[in-house]
Amino acid sequence: MSASDDRQALDALLRVPVQDQRYRAACVEAVSIASRLEAVTLVLDQFLAPFVASGPLDEAENEAFYRLGRLYESQGHERSALDVFRRLGGRAPQYRDTRTRVDRLGSARPIPGERGAILREEAAFRGTTAPRFRTAAPKPTAVHASLDASLVVGGRYRLGKRLCEGRPTFAARDGAGAAVTVRLLGVTLDSDAAEERFRSELLPLRGLAHPHLAPFREVGFEGRAPFLVLEPLEGSDLRQRLTWRLTVPEIGALLRQLCAALAAVHARGLCHGDLRPETLFLTADGELNLLDLGVASALGAAGVPLRQRSDARYLSPEQIAGGAAVSAASDLYALGVLAYELLEGRPPFEHGDPARLLALQLTQPPPPLRAAPELAPLVLQLLEKDPTLRPASALACAGRLGVRPTTPR
Repeated sequence: MSASDDRQALDALLRVPVQDQRYRAACVEAVSIASRLEAVTLVLDQFLAPFVASGPLDEAENEAFYRLGRLYESQGHERSALDVFRRLGGRAPQYRDTRTRVDRLGSARPIPGERGAILREEAAFRGTTAPRFRTAAPKPTAVHASLDASLVVGGRYRLGKRLCEGRPTFAARDGAGAAVTVRLLGVTLDSDAAEERFRSELLPLRGLAHPHLAPFREVGFEGRAPFLVLEPLEGSDLRQRLTWRLTVPEIGALLRQLCAALAAVHARGLCHGDLRPETLFLTADGELNLLDLGVASALGAAGVPLRQRSDARYLSPEQIAGGAAVSAASDLYALGVLAYELLEGRPPFEHGDPARLLALQLTQPPPPLRAAPELAPLVLQLLEKDPTLRPASALACAGRLGVRPTTPR
């Protein structure tokens, strides 16, 4: 098979959804082809992330993990290689020379160019750089940090320090050396028509300005994987900050900012549709920025299933049931889930069985809110199953929290 044939075969494999029963076999074959091509791409890395996170399950996957670790190492991505070999060693410690590779990579000094990034990342998550909110360094995930700094996406954006994990977000430089933020959306579209629908849905929102809204400059693609280019950001998403429990006053400050952002968005006839900790960005001084406005709708227009573009724990009952358009009331329900999680340390509904989780959200009242009695009436009203029983607007919520919203420009 020629290199061209290999690339076409790899491109087809990278379209297999994670939920497909063929996904793991596709990962094994993708690693085999990538090893022959001696190439690692961002799209491949994202595609393999759930596979790597779960560890190998059989002999064929052991070999795929070993090949992938060697591929990362050969391309100079030592931290990614170490992650893969550690996961292989956890399941098959005697497989080939896995243990030796883990020991060697684990004791190695940071690769050239990484030491400054590591120190900057440490400093960015110290409490001294975030006086209003305590912070913690993000935990490693299966999306491999060492791969990122060496990649150029969209032909012109070189990725630097990772800022967020849920939807990988990076400090970056464009072709002229100017600082930007690049946010990967973690999906692959299946056609030129889907790309055009995605782009046409989002472009009218470009540059929308508000103190608590992070506007994007450009929609880009790496292969068929879309990404957003934003103004430079410094901080992390709310999910990473939840490694520390916030005080009630800190939570109130966040909710006031989020209500102001939502009130402004809804005033323009827009809805977010995917509020969750991963779509809220906190700067180093505690200012909140709402990310991904319009992305949920654009992904839906491009044919991406709801389960791939959202987190079920934050979906409103009407979104789960289907048949109703996403509305401001849907955003308010997600606001209630976020408020509940910030106060109690967990979302109101969780279950290992996705079908059971959705059933709970459709039929069961949320557990009592004990952490902040003064906020309980508002939070529980936001979590009403019937959209008409929720607060009238984000503006009304903002008023109950004591903030006057502003309108985006």
